[in-house]
Amino acid sequence: MSIERARPGLPSSMSSETPDCIVPRVSVVVPAYNAQETLADCLACLVSQQGLELGRDYEVIVVNDGSTDGTASIASRYPVRLISLERNRGRIVARRTGAEAARSDMLLLIDTRVMAAPDLLKTALGIGHTPLIAGDLGEDKYRSHLETSLYLLRRLIYWPYHPQSRYGRELWIDARNFYRAPKGTGCLLIGKRMFLEALPEAQGKTVNDDTKIFASIVFDKGLPLLRHTDLKARYVSRLDLLNARKWLFQRGILFADFLLFKNALYPALLLAPLVALALLIAGGVVFPMAALAVAGVCFVGYAGVAAWAAENLRDFGILMRSLPWIAAVFWAGAVWGLALKWKARQ
Repeated sequence: MSIERARPGLPSSMSSETPDCIVPRVSVVVPAYNAQETLADCLACLVSQQGLELGRDYEVIVVNDGSTDGTASIASRYPVRLISLERNRGRIVARRTGAEAARSDMLLLIDTRVMAAPDLLKTALGIGHTPLIAGDLGEDKYRSHLETSLYLLRRLIYWPYHPQSRYGRELWIDARNFYRAPKGTGCLLIGKRMFLEALPEAQGKTVNDDTKIFASIVFDKGLPLLRHTDLKARYVSRLDLLNARKWLFQRGILFADFLLFKNALYPALLLAPLVALALLIAGGVVFPMAALAVAGVCFVGYAGVAAWAAENLRDFGILMRSLPWIAAVFWAGAVWGLALKWKARQ
């Protein structure tokens, strides 16, 4: 692991150097893996925060997680501390590395696809509670068919909390609503000690770090999470279909790691495609008409889910086209995640 300081050609007012005698109020940790698509915009937002002075009030730490693209080169253009890992270790290790290197006892964890509002740090520190999650990620429902579908699915899964703008300014998450409330560590203010203590023992790339960290805080420490709409950022979703599929597959793996058996409905949904396929094959061989009936029931059920999730006819059309491949990729990831867990126990 090497640590570099990136400040070529920068004015002194934007120096990345923070004297050892100065302890910043907050350390911003940005894990980055092959993030050249969005990293420049992300860092531009972070190094120009209003009401706080970079280098005195806050520092920005970029952890280059073994990237093979231009991530390190882009980070080197900004007044940040750049930590480079020799190989890709995954987000948990990258965040832990950044947290351990942080000079402040307060961390803001933010992903490279999250564009901070100009006053995000000032607002976060002013709210006065940790852990604090951004409640307004500027979702653009119709940016892509994937974005539309995910928005509508979250609305179903996290009702009545999503979108939070319809629920309320503050969403307190505790043991009572933990599994029904939206939460993520893409933009999170948290104490350094709390974060390091909440990290799961297993820290590989297939570990569901978001939910396990929050579960440790809520259930083990008995502390509530606060999701606040005053904490604003903009999430840049994946438009490239290949990257979107990779992301969905990974989300399926992470789902299997922790959440799959937290609700009796989830294993049933995972098994349903296999049961339907078996019935179709068996029916096609023995009773062809029965196979058609099963296919018809599956289609009606699928259309019913799309109609239930949709807010209008446009939504319904998008879901009818997009939901099958989204569900298939996520399902495949969940099955693969189960296989990985089974293999690890052998």
